Formats: sequence, structure tokens, C-alpha cells
Amino acid sequence: MGTHLSLRLPWHDRGWDGHVCDNPAANVYCSGEYGLKTHGIRDNKVDTEEVAIKCQPVERLLAKDYHPPCLRTIQTFGGRKALDFLNEPKDFLNTDAVRITLICEQIPCCSSGTWPYDKVFRHADDAPEGTPDEFIERFNPDEAVSNIQAMFRQFEKGKHLAFYYLNYDNPLNSERRKYVLVGAADIDGISRQLSWEQIDPAVDKIYGRMVWNRFVTNGYGEGRGARIPYEMYLKAGLDPAEVLIEISDEMSQHFKYVCRAFTDDEAAMLLRELLASLERGRNAATVKWEWDRQIGWINSALDRVLKDRGAFPGMGAVLEALSFDNAIIYVDRHIIAKGVKDVRSHVLERIADPSKAETPAARESFLTVRNMLRVLPKAVKDLLFDRLCLFELSPEQVRLIAGNGLCGNDARNAVGLVATAEDIVNNPFLIAEQYDPADRDERIPFYRIDQGVYLPRATGGLKVPGLDTFKTDDERRIRACAMSILRAALSEGHSFLPQDDLLTAISRKRLLGMPESLGAAVLASKLPFYEETLALVEGADFKGWMLKTMADDEELIRCRIKKLQGRKPNAATVKDWEKHLPKSSALPPDVQREATRTQCEALERLSTQAFSVLTGSAGTGKTTVMATLIKGLLEADPTEKFLLLAPTGKAAVRLRRKIKDVAKVDLEPKTIHAHLLRSGWMDGDTWRILRTGSPVESSVSTVIIDECSMLETPMLATIIRSIDWKSIHLKRLILCGDPQQLPPIGTGAPFKNIVDQLDASAAVTHRTCALTVNCRQIQANSTALRLAAQFTATVDRLVADELLQDMAGGGRIGVDLEVRYFKDETDLPDCVTSIMADALNELLSLSKSKQRFDSARPWEAFDALHGFGAEDVKDWRLDAFEVLSPYRGGYFGSDQLNSHLQALLRSKLLTYKYAKKLGKAGGRQFIAPDKVLQVRNMRISARDWTAFHNDKPIDFYLANGELGRLNAISGKGDKKRGWARFETDPQVTVSIDGGWAEQSLDLGYAMSVHKSQGSDFGGVIVVVPKEEQVRLVTRELLYTALTRFTKRLYLLVQGQPGDLDAVRIGLWRGSSCYLRRHTSLYTAQRAIAGIDDWRPEKRIIKTLRGELVASKSEALIATLLDKAKVHYYYEKLLVAADGSIRRPDFTIPVETADGPTELYWEHWGMLGDPSYEASVERRKAWYKKQGLADRLVETDEVGGFNATKIQSVIEERILP
Repeated sequence: MGTHLSLRLPWHDRGWDGHVCDNPAANVYCSGEYGLKTHGIRDNKVDTEEVAIKCQPVERLLAKDYHPPCLRTIQTFGGRKALDFLNEPKDFLNTDAVRITLICEQIPCCSSGTWPYDKVFRHADDAPEGTPDEFIERFNPDEAVSNIQAMFRQFEKGKHLAFYYLNYDNPLNSERRKYVLVGAADIDGISRQLSWEQIDPAVDKIYGRMVWNRFVTNGYGEGRGARIPYEMYLKAGLDPAEVLIEISDEMSQHFKYVCRAFTDDEAAMLLRELLASLERGRNAATVKWEWDRQIGWINSALDRVLKDRGAFPGMGAVLEALSFDNAIIYVDRHIIAKGVKDVRSHVLERIADPSKAETPAARESFLTVRNMLRVLPKAVKDLLFDRLCLFELSPEQVRLIAGNGLCGNDARNAVGLVATAEDIVNNPFLIAEQYDPADRDERIPFYRIDQGVYLPRATGGLKVPGLDTFKTDDERRIRACAMSILRAALSEGHSFLPQDDLLTAISRKRLLGMPESLGAAVLASKLPFYEETLALVEGADFKGWMLKTMADDEELIRCRIKKLQGRKPNAATVKDWEKHLPKSSALPPDVQREATRTQCEALERLSTQAFSVLTGSAGTGKTTVMATLIKGLLEADPTEKFLLLAPTGKAAVRLRRKIKDVAKVDLEPKTIHAHLLRSGWMDGDTWRILRTGSPVESSVSTVIIDECSMLETPMLATIIRSIDWKSIHLKRLILCGDPQQLPPIGTGAPFKNIVDQLDASAAVTHRTCALTVNCRQIQANSTALRLAAQFTATVDRLVADELLQDMAGGGRIGVDLEVRYFKDETDLPDCVTSIMADALNELLSLSKSKQRFDSARPWEAFDALHGFGAEDVKDWRLDAFEVLSPYRGGYFGSDQLNSHLQALLRSKLLTYKYAKKLGKAGGRQFIAPDKVLQVRNMRISARDWTAFHNDKPIDFYLANGELGRLNAISGKGDKKRGWARFETDPQVTVSIDGGWAEQSLDLGYAMSVHKSQGSDFGGVIVVVPKEEQVRLVTRELLYTALTRFTKRLYLLVQGQPGDLDAVRIGLWRGSSCYLRRHTSLYTAQRAIAGIDDWRPEKRIIKTLRGELVASKSEALIATLLDKAKVHYYYEKLLVAADGSIRRPDFTIPVETADGPTELYWEHWGMLGDPSYEASVERRKAWYKKQGLADRLVETDEVGGFNATKIQSVIEERILP
């Protein structure tokens, strides 16, 4: 059984070929928060220096020259000679008494430096009892040395493989937070372990002398490796999706801690993934690459791995589960090493006759095993020696699967196992289907079971009882594989997969002996068996499949809504809702009247219906209506009780404030996670929702769930399960949210599905309570919200065009929108600094502050705006200002923006020699007084002495997405702690240690749009980059970003002034992320295949030249121009002498007697619409004002589109 290595690389835009990057300044991924040794790259990378030597071979650089700090991996797949490399000690290893001398070594060609961090650090729970405090979360030096030696001793030249991967910081999929497989190669050697010669004895005692770096050399340069040429796709402007290999969730545990060892099962599966990717790349032929050679190497490597694996890799674990001491070592040394292939028969022979064992100790152990088997049921013996020995398992996993005294029933139930030993003998794939431990690293993936079942026959024809009943297209195999694929689809947001897609995905797994294609007949033949764990989905013109658990969740939601809709209406206890609504004298009277009317109608229905849905965009008063409902109901009946839920801590805080302001009562909304934890429907250790439990009895009369667009299907179903619907007190369930916002990060889009279903209902009382009037006095005439409205289903293209024309020149548009432009990574930091300085002072003036601050000292304005100088922490305003980006990664992403803003606002503190910092030395570091963001849900017990109120420890819940401020950092080394306060309750002080800071905290100066959902801020800067891949920026993402502000919105758009393509993409209906999800709550709707080529009716159409135009008429005009061989530009920017901007439909270069010039063709396609005609007149007036009326070519569709008329215009105005 072989061992192989995963090895992390930082991104390199030339494919790690031994050259400096082609565009070093744009490659921020190599210094991101999740890359290899990124602190060294981040701290030492100098963009100006690298730009000066870009593309050059590193070996040509002189010793005195600047060298890229990514040297340790720069020639992983290339290089022409060894490079000199200086190992530098970490800062904490140097002391005033002893300064460590640097150690030089060489980096061979095709080598990369790495380090197995999980052999140095450990989880505190894994430390043996009595371990000294300093070694609770790390091994002592002797243990670490032993671990490292054992780790690297496993690998021999030509026998083992290295698999190279990217972490989340990469230009391929950084928003999806999945590892990316780059390639694989034979391991040719590993450098020796170096040690620091001089080190302070006190430091040596804690950290040891090891140099944290080992170079792994591979055979890629000799043709013994394969790599996916991602960088070539990106340089060619191609989407690398056709060859992209994302590491699946079930495989991800092997790609942590920079490098890890794993076994042949994982290696075989990864090689199959590489093979499929290379074949897809070869067949597409969009990139020139050595596809055939690398495919040949993959096939040979796969054959070698499967032979090394053997047919019985689990035999040692089986014996250890039966109390055979060190059985795994015994099997390896005394059976496999001697060339025995039929390990199973060999072991069974010695169980029957222990005297045949190779050693005296083994004889005693085999006797123990034989006695154990005598007291176990036959089915368990069959399970152990006919099935479990086939799979790579740990002894503990063997005990859990076997049960029957090897472990307790409670332990089996805790990992989801309900199948008996006999069941698993008949169908070992039940292990993959059911085994679901709390520790995700302990999962048993489908491919491990599959290889165990089918490999014995494929490698030598070894006989195992019962395996001959498994056909290559066996229903047990196909069902388990389908479940694995459908589980992965859940993380993509899909509730189901179309049947054809599912069968294709199974075929693409390249399972041993599996037919290249599968038809529906394979499912039909055993339909009842499949429907035990899967559910058939009936679409309008297709069939699909989903997990039965997901089908149960959807059925539960539908049935609960239907039952509530069937209840009798509640009595109307409030006669006049208008008197309860807060008044806004600042709104125009007609706006106030319409807002009051719609809100009163909503309140009447919300109060009387057992189920209702409140919708509305930002500023329409959803939260005010909910607070008013509570006020009115309490005044009518003071015994009314409410369960108020929100998906984020920020949303809960905002709802609480509004209720207190409007209803004058202090109710405490809970986060959904906190509610489920307290009611026993969520596991407090793993944060997994539970499917079994009992509804919690309560006297609640009204349940309100806010920000419902963020709820995934399983979460909504679990909330429903947690509520006692038979309670005589319960009167109403209210869902509230904005269906135009981003869908949930998890599965499905239940809120939007519910809204769509209700609005299509024939019963008016079942439809949503929709608020449509903007009620924020500052935003009554909001240009920013008008812009946001264009990224919804009700987009008005005419309004959108005019808004974009107004925005084209940049500057202030209306009262609340500012637009500025940036070019690329070189000027973005300065542009952010400039717009932020202006924004901070403007927002201070809006808050009636008389303070003004020098733009050269932005931290003063920042702290003043947030109220950080206030004596009372209740006066802090953590939501006063935020910077948002569509992404987390990239030079324009929130990670890089946070780094820039921290340096801008806290530079003096960061560079102060004695400044205390909290966090990972190689990653994000925090300093007081940083604005911070909690990125994980965390439940704190008073026993932890972590959260304090008035110096007393308290129970506290901190939700993912909450903003806070780090007030101070105290202590040294492992005792260092930060002290922070968060917006949920600023009067609570939270103690944060290094582990918390490393895993659960981020800077809060900037955040991704996804993270901002459920929050709003006084002022918001939104960075809008140009799209490298259209599918990442969606209309819902832009809409969500543009609606996070309450006072001012500042857009920082990539492009030249007038170039709004980065914004314009969201106007395309095809950019909706809902069109990319398979959902089925009410009607099965499949994602639109080839979405980037799909064009909704009268939206974007593809012309003969392959460009996208806005209408069918424009596509026809383009076709006629093309046939007439007339060169044209579509929507080319036209800048007039006064600086105003337009984009004519077509710009056509022509030659006249006066010389070359341009004609501007405008097609008026909607004459007859008064508002459209008014816009046409304004556009004509603009051409006349600019002296361009004689160059304007006009056509229309009065009487319909007339191709003959268009042809005449071309011949008369253009061809002459």
C-alpha cells in the first residue's frame, strides 16, 4: 500500500516554470491569506522590482539582484539549473541574546519547498492529559522531529507521487473556497532536514532547531508528471472551467496544512480526475499543450498505484479492531512485503491455525482474534473478512461499522449508521451512504468503497465471497455514486440534478469497469431500490433526481405553508393601523400617503393571516412594518409573545433597535443558529442541523423570520420542525425579505420559490404583502436606489440606459450616488484612499458633526465617524461605513482591500517596533484598534471565562458576520489575548486568543457582498471590477451591493471614464444566479444549460460576429451591415467636446470628401411609448447640441421591423 503527498503552491501566472511572473503586480493571489508561506511573499514582494524583471528566468538574476520571494516554488515544473536559497528564521526564534545565522541550500529544478504543519501543531483536544500548557496546541520539539522524520521517510524515488494544488487564493475559483488540483508527478527526492546551528536554549526548548522547509523534487522535467495549463487558458481569455479540477469535499481533508500524506485510494481517484481533465482539454483543442504525452503518463501512474494498493488494504485495521496489537505494521512487514497478494486467505489461515504466524507475538494475537470471532455473530465475521478488509479504514472506523460489541449502538447512531452487519455485507456501499461522523476528516468517501469492491477482480482475479454478484452497472454502486454526486451538488446550491446530468456525472467518474455511458433504463430496472434514498423529480419536460432527505425537507415546507393557509383568519384586533405607524414629515405628502396605504394593507394581512410573506426592496420599510405589527398587537393584547429570528447577528441587532424605537419594547431577536442550538435542533460542537427531535413547547403567538432570502432549504425546514404547530397560542408565521437579493450560500432558493408561488396564486389573500414605496427620507429621490432597481426582474431598460449615461462621466449623480473610475491593480489603492477620504468627511457632515479632518490622516475621520472616541461604547457606530467587493480574492477583493485599509488607517501602529499583534504569523494579523469581523458562529459558555459583562463571565453567542473592534492586546507568546467588543452587545467584552484570531476573525474594514447581506451601513464604497468570468458577477450580487447603504453610495468602477461594462453586465437577465440553480420547492426548474450563451427574449442576442447586442432588431441590423461588408462598432463610447458621453447603437467609420469621419446609428425600437419618445427627443437634442446631427443615422420600427428599409439606409447613407 503506497503513500502519496499533497503539496500546496502559491499561484504563478507562468505555470511555475522558473521565470518571474508575466504580470507580478496583478498576481496578488501568491500573497493572499491562504497561500503557502504567504507572509514571506506579502512582506517581501516589491511590485516595482518584479515588474522590472518580469518574465525573466530566475537563474539569470545576480546574487545582488532582487529575487522574487516565491523562490521556493517558482520552478516546481521547470528551471534549467539549481537556485540558491536562503532559509531565514521566524522572528520569534531570534532573541537579543542569540541571533540565528541564515542557512543556504539549493533548489533543484522541478522542486518546491513545503512543510507539514499538522506534524508540528495539533488540536488542543488531542493533547494527552498532563501535557504542559506550552505544548497543548503543538508537539514538543522531540515529538515534532519524530513526526517530520516519519512523514518524509515514507517517500521513495519513483514509487510515490506528489499532487500539487492551490488553496483558496487563486484566479480560478477563489470565491468558491475549494482547493484546485494543479497536477501530479513522481517524487524523485526530498531534501535533508536542516537545523539552526545557534539558537537561544529557551527558544530551543519550546520550538526546537528544525528549519521549517523541505524541498520535494519531482520527475516532471523528465516527462514523469502531468499538469493542467490553467495559466494558458487565462492568458488566452478562455474560461478554464472545462479543465478545472476542484477537490471534492470528501477529499478535502487530504489537502490541508500545506502538505499531507494520503493513500492509494485517494491517489487513484485524483489521477482519474487528472486524466478526465486532460482528455477534455485535448478534445476541446482550445489550448496547445502536450496533452497526449501527459495522458500517457497518467495511465501508467494509475496502473502502478492500483497495483501498489492491493486488494485488501483494510486487513490491518480489521485485525487491530479485534485486539491484534500493531496489526497494521505486522501485515505490511510480514505479509505484503513478502509479496503475498491474497492477504485475506493468508490471514484467515493463521486465524484458523495461529501456529503458522510469523512471530510469537503474532501467534498470541491471532489466538486473541480467533477467540473474539467465536463470540461475535457470523454476519460480523463475514463483514470483517469479506468486506471491511477491502477498504482503507482506521481501526475505529472498523469498530463503528461492525458494531455488535466492538462499539456501542449510541456510537454507531452518532455517525449515522443504522444498517446491520448483514445489510452491509450485502451492500457495502451503505457505508458511504450512511457513515456521517461529526469530524469531517473521518468521512468514508464513495470512491474508497467502490475501489475496494471492484479492484480484486480487476487486479489478479482474487476471489472474495459475494463480490461476483456486483455487476459493473450494479444498482448498489450507481445509487451510492448518485448520492455522492447529489451531496456535492447541494453545496453548489442545487436541490436536484436533471437525470441526464446525473447519469453523465456518474459516467465521468471513470469507475472501474463502468460503461462509458448510462441510460435511463439502468434506473428504471431497479426504481424501488433507488427511491429508498433518492426521489424522482418531475419537470415540465425533464426528469431529475434529488436526495430523499431534501425531498422530505421540501415536502415539509410545502405542507406547513398549505396547512397555515387553510386556517381560519385571526381576529382583526387592531382597527386602525395608521395610528401605529411612525410618521415622516420629510416625505412628500403624496409619497407619504401611498407608503401609508401599502403599509396598512400589509399590516392588516400580516395580523390576520396564519401565514404571510412581507417583501420589499431596501428602504420600503419592511423592518418598520414588522416593528409596527408588534406594537399594535401588544397594545391590543399585552399577552402576545413573539419568536423573532434572523440569519445574522447584525440583522437581529437591527431588528431589535427598530422594535425598541417604534414599539417602545425591548424584545430580543435571536439568530437562527442560536434558536436551533437552544431548542436542540443543532449540534453545538459541529453546527450541523439535526433531523430528529421534538418541537419546543412555548406560548409564542407570532413567529417572524427576517432576511429570509438568506435561508437555505434544510435550514428553513429545520426551523419549521423546531416549532410546536399544535400550540393553542400560535397564530401566525411571517417570512420577511427581499427576493431580489442573493440566494442563500447553501441549497435551493426557498424564499424566492415561495414568493413566486404566492404571487402566481389565484387567491389574493395568499399573495405576498409587497412594499413598493421608498420611505427613507434621505433616499426619497435616491438615484442610487433607482440604479439598484435596474438589477431586478422589473428592470426598465430605458431608465437603465439613461442612468448609465448620467454615470458615464463620473462624479456626483443625484443626491446620494458618487461614481469614480480606476484603471487596474496599479491605481486601485490610491483610488480607494481618495474616495474614502472624501466619503468619511461627507458622512461626518451628514451626521451633523462639525469635525473635518485632513485627508492625509484618514484614521482620524474613520474613528470619529465610528464613534470610537466616545466615552460610552453604546455610542459606537460600527455600521457607519464599509467597503464592499463582489469577491474575497483578487487585487480588488476584500482580502486585499482589508490589507490596504489596515495599512492606511493603522500604519503607525503596525510598524511600531513594540506593537503587539494577534493572529497567525503567516497570515492575517490584528492590532488594536482594528475594526474586525467575526467569520464563524461561536457559542461561549460562562465557564470558558471568555465573555464578560461588568467583569463577570457570561454565556454569549457571537454570530458569523458581526462587526467589532479590537480594543487592546495583552500578554506574550501563547498567553497573548485580544480584548474586543462586538455590535450585538458592545457592553460585553470578549477575550480572543491566537487560535480564535487565526480561524474565526478577519479585518472588518472591507467585506465581500455575500458577507454584507443582512446588514446595512451609513456609507458604502462598492468596488466593481471588470469581469474576467461573466458567471461570477450576477445581477443579484450587484443589487445586494447597491442596497447596503442608508446615506451615501460610492461606486468605484474599473474602466476608463464612460466605460461601465463592469456594471452593465448585471442588466442582462441571463446574469441572474437563480438561473444557474436547479430548484424544486414548488415547480422543478432546472438551471439553463450554457447560461453564458443563453439570451432571454428581447435581451442580449448574439450576432453573426459573436458579439452581444441588446435586441433582436439590433442583431438583424448587425447582420445586414455584416453582409454588406460594412465595418462597425457596437455601443462604442462617444465623448463630446463638452465631456458628455453617449453610446450610439452602432458607430460606422466612413470616408468622405472632407476626410475620414464616423456615422452614429440609433435605432428607435419603441416609438409609441410616451416615456421612450421623450427619451428619444432628449437624445436627438444632444446630437444637435454637439453639432453631430448631420452624422446621425436614424431608423425605427413604426409598422414593424422592415429589413428592406434598413437595407436602403445602408445603401443610401453608408455605402456611397
